[in-house]
Amino acid sequence: MAGWKVELTVGPARSYFPEIDVLKGVAIVCVVVIHSSPADLQTDLPSGHAPGLCAVAMLTQFAVPCFLMCSGFLYATVDRVSVFTLRERLRRLLLPYLPAAILAGWFRSEVLGIPVSWIRDLLLGHTFGIYYYVFVIFTLVLVTPIIPRLPRPLRWLVAALLIASGSVRSLGPVLTVPEATARTFNLGLDPSFPWFLRHPLLVWGYFFAGWELRLVAPRLLSLLSARPWLRGLGVLPWIGLSFAMVYWCLRGDAVRAVLASWPLIYASLAALVAVTFGRTRAEPAGSVVSDQRPDRTPLYLWLSRRTYFIYLYHLFFVLTVQRVWPLPGGRPSYFAMGVHVLAGLAGPAALALLLERTLPDRMLAFVGLQGPVQGRERASP
Repeated sequence: MAGWKVELTVGPARSYFPEIDVLKGVAIVCVVVIHSSPADLQTDLPSGHAPGLCAVAMLTQFAVPCFLMCSGFLYATVDRVSVFTLRERLRRLLLPYLPAAILAGWFRSEVLGIPVSWIRDLLLGHTFGIYYYVFVIFTLVLVTPIIPRLPRPLRWLVAALLIASGSVRSLGPVLTVPEATARTFNLGLDPSFPWFLRHPLLVWGYFFAGWELRLVAPRLLSLLSARPWLRGLGVLPWIGLSFAMVYWCLRGDAVRAVLASWPLIYASLAALVAVTFGRTRAEPAGSVVSDQRPDRTPLYLWLSRRTYFIYLYHLFFVLTVQRVWPLPGGRPSYFAMGVHVLAGLAGPAALALLLERTLPDRMLAFVGLQGPVQGRERASP
């Protein structure tokens, strides 16, 4: 999620897309909202919770898919991916992850009193459950050298199949896989299985969607510029599905709400693309970007360049505040949840500012931060 430099060799001379910074800024706020909500609401839609909270949970679930789409967009190329590029991507992903994961394991064991299986949890990104994203991106980075070598029709077919396979998560409430069958074939499509959130069939589709979006971005920008009404058309499915989702949440209709979650995620991503692409001012090519002064930097840009750091460390602040001010059971206070969200955003943001002012630029990479950079494309891990 951290914003770092990647040169793209596809499309026109424009290699920096500020629209991606907007998407990352929105997504990291939604990630913190999700992780500040009641724990069972993050994976289920129980009727015991306030309907409004259920609606918030369902409407913000596009956050991690959005980061996966941004990663696919920023990694996309039609050229060969070099060993150096692969090594740099893995270094920028894993170097900040390891100290955060070790600290999370200590926090989980010593503060929360939850046992930690160190080797397994570090390898799978599970010292904090949210670190599954690192494992997913790690596996996707490893396959990026293969994707440009695929013929375009085959690449489109793979992308379409992966996007469609993500619907399995939404179909869960109406599809029953016998337990013996699931064990025999190790499907891992049930939330009780550890591979659920890491399953390629459930999460790779978003990355491939972003990859293909980057390759058609020049044409899409021209199309949106020539026919602005297409922006409204791109937002309509999101509006319709969002109203339906809120209605079902208010009625406590968990099955229909979960069934609509998969198309709502893609509708949310399509709406964000329709609204932002071609309408966000780009930085001058080659300009040096110094955002050490957040008052002079757009908020979305400031957040975008620190998304990986905020992602890695926000849960420490959220869990600490929740221990002092826990959410009440049943129908938790919106105000209390708002305090948790504020802690999850303000805490790591303040820590990032402190580290950027005290650490040498070369040390910032060890925690997932960066110093002033050239105004070029930045990728999510």
